[in-house]
Amino acid sequence: MPRVAVLLVAVALLASGAPSSAGSQEPPTLTLEDYGRWEDPGPPALSPDGGWLAVEIRRVNGEDELRIRRVGSDSLVAVPYGREPVFSPEGPWLAFSVGRSEEERERLEERDGPARDRLGLMDLVTGDTTLVEAVRSFAFSEDGPWLAMRGYGPEDGEGRAASLVIRDLRTGVDTRFGDVSEFAWQDDGGLLAMVVDGGEGPGSGVQLYDPGSGSLRTLISEDGRYRRLSWRKDADDLAVLRARGDEGHEDSTHVAIAWTGLAFGRPGPAVLDPAAAPGFPEGMRVTAYRAPEWSADGSVLFLGIREWEESPPDEASDTAAVEGADTARAEAPDSADAGEADGEAEEKPTVEIWHSRDTRIVPEQKVRETELEHRTYLSAWHIGTGRFVRLARHLDETVTPIEGTGRALVENPVPHDTVAMFGPRWVDLALVDVTTGERTPVARQIQYVYGASPGGRYVLWLRDDHYHAFDALRGDTANLTAELPTSVVDLDFDRTVDQKPPYGIAGWLRDDRALLVYDEYDVWRVAPDGSGGWRLTAGAEDTIRHRWVDLRDPEPADREPGIDPDGPLYLDLYHEWRELHGYGRMDDLASLTRRLVWAEAMVGGLDRADATDTYVYRVEDFEDSPDYFVGGPALADARQVTRTNPFQSEYAWGRSELVEFSSARGRRLQGALFYPAGYREGRSYPMITYICETRSPRVRRYVVPSERRYYDITSWTQEGYFVYQPDIVYRDRNPGLSAAEAIVPGVEAVLEARPEVDPLRVGLVGHSWGG
Repeated sequence: MPRVAVLLVAVALLASGAPSSAGSQEPPTLTLEDYGRWEDPGPPALSPDGGWLAVEIRRVNGEDELRIRRVGSDSLVAVPYGREPVFSPEGPWLAFSVGRSEEERERLEERDGPARDRLGLMDLVTGDTTLVEAVRSFAFSEDGPWLAMRGYGPEDGEGRAASLVIRDLRTGVDTRFGDVSEFAWQDDGGLLAMVVDGGEGPGSGVQLYDPGSGSLRTLISEDGRYRRLSWRKDADDLAVLRARGDEGHEDSTHVAIAWTGLAFGRPGPAVLDPAAAPGFPEGMRVTAYRAPEWSADGSVLFLGIREWEESPPDEASDTAAVEGADTARAEAPDSADAGEADGEAEEKPTVEIWHSRDTRIVPEQKVRETELEHRTYLSAWHIGTGRFVRLARHLDETVTPIEGTGRALVENPVPHDTVAMFGPRWVDLALVDVTTGERTPVARQIQYVYGASPGGRYVLWLRDDHYHAFDALRGDTANLTAELPTSVVDLDFDRTVDQKPPYGIAGWLRDDRALLVYDEYDVWRVAPDGSGGWRLTAGAEDTIRHRWVDLRDPEPADREPGIDPDGPLYLDLYHEWRELHGYGRMDDLASLTRRLVWAEAMVGGLDRADATDTYVYRVEDFEDSPDYFVGGPALADARQVTRTNPFQSEYAWGRSELVEFSSARGRRLQGALFYPAGYREGRSYPMITYICETRSPRVRRYVVPSERRYYDITSWTQEGYFVYQPDIVYRDRNPGLSAAEAIVPGVEAVLEARPEVDPLRVGLVGHSWGG
C-alpha cells in the first residue's frame, strides 16, 4: 500500500555521548578524511579463456582505477581512471576507456578545450599497454583480430561525424576512415558497416569494410542522414534508415534499406519508400526512434512508425532544412530567445492545464516527455513482397515479435489506463499475425506477463495465484500450477494488493517441453498442458531458497533459446534465518543438488567465461570488503583474485549478527545488529534503530563509508553507535501499529541480548512508516 514518507525520531542521539577509541594501542576509528580511500568494486570482466580478470574500482574520493590481474598470479596492473573493460573475443587483448582526474580535466579544458577520454589497449601476452588519445567509443570484431576506435566530432557540436580507425591487433597497422557517424561489426563475422556523414553536402552513405582482405565497398551513396545500422544475427544481412524531410511536415520520415548476402556480393538492396509501399498507413512516417529489427529468417524487417504531423505554414520552410532530425523542437531555437535584440527577455507566466481524463498527470508527462514522444507503432516490412503491415494499434501497446512463428505478442494497457492511475497496471494480451495483421485474443486484465516460450508455442502469464499458458497451436488455455501442492505466489507479501506477487520462474526448457517455476524455497517442473509437475530441489526441508542462475549470453539475441535439461544447472542458495549464501549445482534435471559454496557471507554475481568452464563470483560481509573469486566448475577450488580495502585493518571496525524475536502478534522475525567500531564488552553504547520493512538481509552487506549517504551504517558504527534494523511485517491498512508490533519487541530483544546498549539512549530513524 502507498505510504507517506516521514522521518521518525524517538530520542535525540548526541554524538558526544558515543564512546571513541581510547589508548594508543587501539586502532583509530575513521575520520571524514579517511573516507576517500575506500574502494567499491564494480562488476568483473572475465576473459573468454578465464585467464584474466578486470575490475573497476570506484573510490569515495573519485580517484577510480581499473585493476587487471592474471588469474593464478599475484601480478597486478592498475590503470588510474580506467573503466569499461572489454576482452577481445579472438586473441589476447583487453581494451578499456581511460578518463582523467578532475584537476587534469579542468586544466586541459582551460588550455586546449574539451578533455577527451583515451583508450587503453593491453597485450595480455607481453603486458604492454598502448594509450590512444581521443577515443569516444570502441568495439572488437566478433571474428578476427580487429579493433574499431571512433574519435570525437567537431568541438562546436554541429557535426556527428568523426574519424574511425580500424587496428589490426597482430601488426598494429591502422586503417583510417573520415566522417563516420556510426559503425557496427557483423554479429558473427568480420565485416564492418559504417555510416559516412557528408553533412549538408554530398558524400553521405553506407560503406562496408572487410579488414581481412582490405576491401572497401560503397553500398549506397545518396544525400541524407543515415542511421540505425542493424545486422541480422549470424547472417550477412544489413539494414539502415535514411532520413527524408518534407516541407509540409514536421520532423522527417525514413526510407528503410536492406541488403542480404553481403559476404557473397549479392546485388542491389531492397528499399521501403513510405510514400509508395503497399499497405503503408497514410499520414504516418518511419522513425529512427526504434532500430530496425530482423526476423530470424531475414524475410521481415520490423520498423517503428508514428503519425507525421503537418507543419504550420510559417514553419514549413524551416522543416526542410532540418532534414534528418527526429524532433524539430529539439533542434529549433527557443522562441523566447529568438529575435531578442536588446534588454532582458520578458518573463512569461507558465500555465498547466490538468484534465480529469488525463491518465498521466502533468508532472509524469514532463518527466517522461522524451520517452512518450519516442513511442512508435511496431510494423512489419515483408522484404520479398514489399508488403507493409502495421502491427500496433496504440502507442502504448508493446508488440514483441515471436521468432520462427510469424506472430507477435501484443500487450495492450489502453483499456485499463484509468485503473492504472490508482491500482495495478493491467494489459490485454493478443497474438497478431505478422503477415495479415489479424489478431487473436489471448487473455484480459493481466498484471504479470512472461511473454512467449522460446519455441513460440505458448504465451505465459499469472492470474488468480496461478500460471496460465495459451497454446497457440491448439487455441486453448491451461492452468499450469493448479495441481501443485504449493503456492507459486508470496502469500506473506504485506502490501494491500489484489494479486500477491509471484516468486517467479526460471524459464522454459528447450523445445517448450516444460516450464520451471519457483515456490518459496524450491524449483518445480510443470507441464505446459496443465497436467501437473514435480519438485526438482529439496529446499523447503531446511528453509533454503533455490534459484536458477542464468549463465547464458547476457545478450538475448545471442543466447541459446530455453534451458538445457541435460546440462549442468547452477543454483543460487540462500538461508533467510541464518543469512547463509552460496551456490549449488545439478548435473541435469534428474540429479540432486550438490552444494558447492556455502558461507556466512553474501555470495553472489556468479558468471562464466565465454570459452571455458571458468567461473567468477563475489564474496563480502559487513566486516569483509567485497572480493572476487575465480575457479572451475566445482567453485570450491576458486582462488581469491582481488583484494579491496586492504588498509581496513588499520582502523577499528564493527561486526554484525542476527537477533531473533517474536512480534507482538507472535510472528517469528529477526533483525540485523551492527556493533560499534572498536566495541568492548562492558562499555555502554547508544543505539540507532533504523526501520524500513525487511532489513535483516543486509546483515552481510559491506557498507563503504560515505558522508553523502544519510543512512550510512558504517559511519554510524564508526561514531560509536550500535545500529539495529528489525524486520517489520505489515497488516492491511494499519502500517503504524504494525511497525510498533515489530519494533518494540525487536528492540527489547536487543536490550536483553546486549546489555551494553544503554536503554536511555535508543533512537529511532526511518521513513514511510518503516517501508
